[in-house]
Amino acid sequence: MIYDVCWFLVTVMTLFVLDYAFCKINQQYYDINKKKLILVSLISIGWVITDKYLKSIPRPIISASFSIFMFYLLYKKTFSKNLLTYLVIFIVMMIVETIFIAIFVYLFGINVNFFEYDLLGIFIVNTFIALSTIYFMNIMAIRKLFIKIITWYDEKRFLKFISIILIAYGLIAYFTYLNYSSINSILYVVGVNIILILIMVFVIGFFNEHAENHKLLIEYDRQMIYVKTYEQLANDKQKEQHEYRNQLSLIRSMAESHDKKIISYIDELLEIDSQNQSHQYFEQLTHIPRGGLKGFILFKINEMIDLDIEVLVNVDEALKDETCWEVCDKELKDVSRAIGVYLDNAKEAASLAQQKFVIIDVSKEEEKIIFTFSNTFKGELDVLKFGIEGYSTKGSTHGHGLALIKEIIEHNKHLESFKYINGIYYVQGLIIK
Repeated sequence: MIYDVCWFLVTVMTLFVLDYAFCKINQQYYDINKKKLILVSLISIGWVITDKYLKSIPRPIISASFSIFMFYLLYKKTFSKNLLTYLVIFIVMMIVETIFIAIFVYLFGINVNFFEYDLLGIFIVNTFIALSTIYFMNIMAIRKLFIKIITWYDEKRFLKFISIILIAYGLIAYFTYLNYSSINSILYVVGVNIILILIMVFVIGFFNEHAENHKLLIEYDRQMIYVKTYEQLANDKQKEQHEYRNQLSLIRSMAESHDKKIISYIDELLEIDSQNQSHQYFEQLTHIPRGGLKGFILFKINEMIDLDIEVLVNVDEALKDETCWEVCDKELKDVSRAIGVYLDNAKEAASLAQQKFVIIDVSKEEEKIIFTFSNTFKGELDVLKFGIEGYSTKGSTHGHGLALIKEIIEHNKHLESFKYINGIYYVQGLIIK
């Protein structure tokens, strides 16, 4: 009876810590109210009864089931979000438990059974885990990482998502269990804990990478919504400028030949207008049909101009036939995402180079449209590492873009990519087939 009461109190403490961590990660307001006290108490009773009478069910499964059920009742989040949140909290708790076992069992020589079966030992280890978890959840860097994963992870491939979580959870639980059993030597213990830590680091890294990729996708999709309006405004402005030039040319032709000041002033206005870069680039992109892509590219070009990057644009005359763009129009979402990554990479790399150049070339080859982006860069590049998650020419805080393109192309049979270095230029491109 005393053992059951002790486990009940430990379970109540654990559930409140899980609830606290859940609120921190999901940016929910945390409080303790009557409803929560009753719910936690009932779930704790269920947890203890299940653990006592259904010995065939592994304790990690019981823990996960009751915790996720509690999250749902309290916050009504989706199953997948509750599951992923529980996984990252579970990883923190297992890291803390691994540290605890390493210190008190392997360094101080305390028998592991003391923490497994003795009431005082159970209370000590679980209190240590609870307090340490609260501490870790208040470390800004760790909390921000978890918030990003939970906020941005894309769960559209649900089966893959669930499978990875269950495999990760099972492996972590199994290797944690090995910390309490089958201890043959210190080398065995070290090996088990190294594997355990590597698994947890991999799981966090995996979800962080995919969350970052999904965040980029959302950003590019939002930009496409914006640039459709931007494209319309640019098109209207182009028409106004065209009419403006026509009117100036008409006035100039009507001016008397001896009115040199008037003629000179009109020539200056025409020259200034002809040097309007946005107008020039819109003219050069004229063969790209309306629908957002033209405005998207123009928007990115203007960002480059603001950074004093010289941009050269060439669009193949053969592309004025709109039937060439049928596949591109159908795959516009993936095409715009990939082009957004390429242009952002080119912009950021060129902005760091001594000579700031970006060349955008759009050509037609048989039935394919080829977008080629060339940019100058600073330092040396390792082409073999392009597309590897986290690698970037722009520093350690970048590197998700090209890996995102790799992911897009793997799931879209109409797209291919290429990359190489040509003198002072890093060349990357997209083939639409």
